[in-house]
Amino acid sequence: PRLVGWDMAKELPHDLWGPYLAVENGSCEWSQNTFVLLDPASGRLKRGTVYSGDVETLLCLRDFPFDVDRVDIAFSCMSHWRTLDGEQVANCPRGRTYRLRPTRQKGEGKWLGLYFSSFVPEWRLLGVSTVVDEQPTNANGVDLTQVSFSFHVQRKSGFFVWKVFVPLYVLIVLCFSGFLFDTADLPGRMGHTMTGFLAAAATLYVVGESLPKVDFLTKIDQMVTSCTLLLAFMATSFCIIGVWQEEYGEDWAKQWNWIAAAALGVFFVLSNLMVFLPPACRKC
Repeated sequence: PRLVGWDMAKELPHDLWGPYLAVENGSCEWSQNTFVLLDPASGRLKRGTVYSGDVETLLCLRDFPFDVDRVDIAFSCMSHWRTLDGEQVANCPRGRTYRLRPTRQKGEGKWLGLYFSSFVPEWRLLGVSTVVDEQPTNANGVDLTQVSFSFHVQRKSGFFVWKVFVPLYVLIVLCFSGFLFDTADLPGRMGHTMTGFLAAAATLYVVGESLPKVDFLTKIDQMVTSCTLLLAFMATSFCIIGVWQEEYGEDWAKQWNWIAAAALGVFFVLSNLMVFLPPACRKC
């Protein structure tokens, strides 16, 4: 109010104050790039601040690499303020000196805008949301206000699809050709399966550095586990069918050979659908 009718040619008072927010989840440097009088008739001010630094946020990796998440930048204030010259910084010990609201007048632009290309190598930016939360007065009589800017992101999963999924799925299909071998040729069938198992292990070793180190199974870990179990079940079925051929004859062994192939194929398809269908629905 004291700037109503202010002479635009004069400097603003050095002790003029404006709101100041602190970053909760990171270490950032604060700087002021705008503090001007827009309209002397109403005393309306414009203040711009820049925060530079790093923020820390937890990501949910259970759907990795098809995860959709958000990166939060959390600000808080207890009616903190800082003067125009930056010399004085303080807060209100009780109650609220001001209330934070997204406010603009006609012609002042958008409340929230992104001034960068939104290109991030590993992520696709879906949008940004803002929440202003006024906390109830605590036991010390402090009124805390929290402001969160949430960047909603979706992981670009192409690398993992082409480097992990496609090679492993092709490898599994080739391993199923072991059922075309003669049921009596147990060494040949086992050698075929073990070769596939070693190839799968080599593929995972190459891409292992790109996978998150967590204490639970992500979606890609579950897929790898299903592939490993399939190869183990395949080798076991070859051994059992080889024993049955000696006891019950070739016709019996061939019949169960195709039953085992169909059962393992159904197991592999269903297990992968159970792994990837839920995150696919959430992603859509």
